[in-house]
Amino acid sequence: MSETLAKFNLPHGANVVLKDSAGVDADFFDELVRTSKVSFKILDCDTAGWDSDVAAILLLLHLLPPTVKGRKTGKISATEAADHVVKFMKVGTSIKAFLERVGSTQPFLLCVGEKRSSIQKFYIILDQKAIPRMVQTAVAAFDELFKAHVVFAVSYDEALCNFYTFI
Repeated sequence: MSETLAKFNLPHGANVVLKDSAGVDADFFDELVRTSKVSFKILDCDTAGWDSDVAAILLLLHLLPPTVKGRKTGKISATEAADHVVKFMKVGTSIKAFLERVGSTQPFLLCVGEKRSSIQKFYIILDQKAIPRMVQTAVAAFDELFKAHVVFAVSYDEALCNFYTFI
């Protein structure tokens, strides 16, 4: 914990509060605060606006930061890594045009909806192909994304190895 406080230039024993975008303390973080006497406050994070399931996945990605294993371009931020795992597209946007614009080589989860907090459909994007998922929650869709790596024999993105290994 002292390394985290030092990383953000916070004094030892700083009071930091973890809350979701609606301002409600999560039970997990309450327990963390009780046991460690330290709390966290994430003010401007890419989890803002997402539905709670996606926000939890992205928060885990921030807690397990990307690695640099052999990358010649250097370390990517957790926000950039989050963009490798999940992307959002508004309803009515052409998936083909979206995929041409994104051009990702690794599998990722595409969430489709009117806004990030109300996702209606999920797709796993693999080799510029959208595979529709008939699941109702982001957690179930993420589970299928994780399994797609095994089923299609695709290696994890190098920066996300720690994240996927933990999962």
